[in-house]
Amino acid sequence: MLYFFLIIFTIANISAEVHGRAVTVQFISLPKIADAEPIELLVAEDKCITIDAPCQEISKPYRVNKCKQWKVGKSKKADDGTRKFTVYGSVKALDTRHQLVILIRKGETNAEGFEVIVTGCGIAKFGGGSFLLVNGSDNDVAAKLGDEEFTIAPGKQSIVKPEIKNGTHTCHAMFSYRKNDKMKPFFSTNWPVNSHARGLVCFYTDSKTGSLKMHTIRDFLD
Repeated sequence: MLYFFLIIFTIANISAEVHGRAVTVQFISLPKIADAEPIELLVAEDKCITIDAPCQEISKPYRVNKCKQWKVGKSKKADDGTRKFTVYGSVKALDTRHQLVILIRKGETNAEGFEVIVTGCGIAKFGGGSFLLVNGSDNDVAAKLGDEEFTIAPGKQSIVKPEIKNGTHTCHAMFSYRKNDKMKPFFSTNWPVNSHARGLVCFYTDSKTGSLKMHTIRDFLD
């Protein structure tokens, strides 16, 4: 009987370990370009899948085995009959089950490469009424959402859930960037806040002008 339970316990552990390798990954790409070529994700040494990386919304979830790195690019058939994968960008994967991969174009085509940023996007951490701010630019960005004030360094990110007062369901959002050792405001408005939607705010450096740009997505939850 003890031997039987040991077998069941071992099988359960193996099953849990295999199941634990699977993660959910979603994508966005920016800025938007016309006639963008398909993007592929390398999910194994010799296997890739075509992914949707929209600009105005977060993509559908992809259930894949966790890799050490998320690599995006394009595959093509080589002269010897094998398929060769050209990497356009990569980033170290997180140790979390729900991940959002942000692809920031370095030029006017996908082939010119991506700066790739990955962040956790599970509902428990990034849920309704909260904002995820990701700084993919070369500048420090100072943010104020409601009563929350903080600075996001290049390559960093922050999640904030502003407090709603007097039943307004809005918060004031203001952003500034560092110029000549001073913070210069460049955006100020009121944003809606409710438990059925979350906001993604990405800052990046425009590849043509070198100026700071901001990209926002409002993601509605089921």
